[in-house]
Amino acid sequence: MKYVFIWMCFASTLLFAQENTADKKPTIDVIGTAKMQVVPDEIYIAITLKERTDRGNKQTVGMQEEELKKALTLIKVPIDQLTLSAANADYIHVSFKKKEVVERTNYSLKVKDAKTAASVFEKLDSLNVENAYISHVDHSQIEELRKQVRVNAIKAAKEKADYLLEAIDEERGTAILVEEQANEVVGIYANRQMIARDYIEQGSIDKIQNIQFKKITLEATIHVIFEIKN
Repeated sequence: MKYVFIWMCFASTLLFAQENTADKKPTIDVIGTAKMQVVPDEIYIAITLKERTDRGNKQTVGMQEEELKKALTLIKVPIDQLTLSAANADYIHVSFKKKEVVERTNYSLKVKDAKTAASVFEKLDSLNVENAYISHVDHSQIEELRKQVRVNAIKAAKEKADYLLEAIDEERGTAILVEEQANEVVGIYANRQMIARDYIEQGSIDKIQNIQFKKITLEATIHVIFEIKN
């Protein structure tokens, strides 16, 4: 009886496995990819103003800020695009014996294109600012563009499944898995040397005027599993 019971259990397990296999529908597993490149329309310039003395006259950060705002107005850059950065102000010790400190303030300025950025750097040089460089670039519609790239990747997966199944006279059914794989956005952060005061200090403003920012590359990879119609 013991052997008969074991055989019955084995037979039941085998039958259950066969039923599961019979119920399982065939599927096709595909990867869809898409890429988009866009010219940045948000360029962020990091600017540092430091208290200094010119020919015996003290130039405070506040005085330099006012001059900077006037210069930006002349080249038609909205003043509201100039903001204090996260590290908005600090003090530099000049002489510990005299306990003298110099104020330094950090700003962020957003402009829309390379031509405007070049004009800003030209003004910054004429104002003798402490430091300035491109901190990063971005696009005003970046989230919408990301969505579109994802949609394009899913469409690519769907198209791939269709032409592969057509080759074996089968048809695509319902999607049973849609999974996005990690992708990086390339080109958001800029190299500090990409466009900086060095160009102007060397007397080569023409170089800046001709600079084009590297395009932002958006990529999406979507893994999709489709059922195959019976």
